[in-house]
Amino acid sequence: MNFVAIDVETAHGKRWSICQIGLAIVENGEITKTISKLVQPPQNEYATVNMNIHGITPEMTMDARDFSEVWKEIH
Repeated sequence: MNFVAIDVETAHGKRWSICQIGLAIVENGEITKTISKLVQPPQNEYATVNMNIHGITPEMTMDARDFSEVWKEIH
């Protein structure tokens, strides 16, 4: 079984506020590679409740690339 599992964390309640993306590449039922990238959400704005859930803060993503740039790399 081959597939890619994708997980994202968001900075606030909007789906487009991705602040981290992770991928697990599975080949023949085994994880062969993992990728995790921090992403700067628009205006680098976060909701406290989201930071409490995933632990990612604006300071951690202030120098990160936006999603379109990160997606070009991992796509």
